[in-house]
Amino acid sequence: MNDLRYALRSLRNHSGFTAAAVLTLGLGIGGTSTMFGVLDDLFLSPPAGVSEPDDVVRLYIVRRAGSIQAPSGGGGSYPDLEAMRAGGRNLAGLAAFDYPGSFDYGRGERAARIRGQAVTADFFSVLGIRPALGRLLVPDDGASGTVPVAVLGHGFWQREFGGDSEVVGHAIELDGRASATMAPFTLGCSARKGSSWA
Repeated sequence: MNDLRYALRSLRNHSGFTAAAVLTLGLGIGGTSTMFGVLDDLFLSPPAGVSEPDDVVRLYIVRRAGSIQAPSGGGGSYPDLEAMRAGGRNLAGLAAFDYPGSFDYGRGERAARIRGQAVTADFFSVLGIRPALGRLLVPDDGASGTVPVAVLGHGFWQREFGGDSEVVGHAIELDGRASATMAPFTLGCSARKGSSWA
């Protein structure tokens, strides 16, 4: 008990040192907690909106050029995807996506840049995502000579179309090409904050 009183008296007598120590500890613990929260959301926690997150894995294709490894994996092609489908007997489904990018939406004075992402037809079904209206992508949507199809994120659907259910099947313009709008859906996934999926 005497030791505790002595420690408290010593801290009170050296208030500058005490304040600096408490501030340093507070900033260190706060910064560490914040970083863990961010890393947990990005890498450890399953994405929101995925029906069976424990059954979903992410595959990377890593290529080697001589002895130098290609940066950050990825870089797969459609033939790579087809080869994985053919050899992936233990996979219930396989989907691919491109990294999110920007698309021109509309034309003239109403033109805007929006975030979006190109995905394969089975992307939503592999993740177990259901549409709020209409349907999601099907394999025939990617066939040569067909009208490109866009799936709208819920926020974009609300913002641009006021949640109008009649938007399903109507054309919108992305990058100067008409795209049939298939389905708005709700997805609260931070990794998929795009406005549209094509």
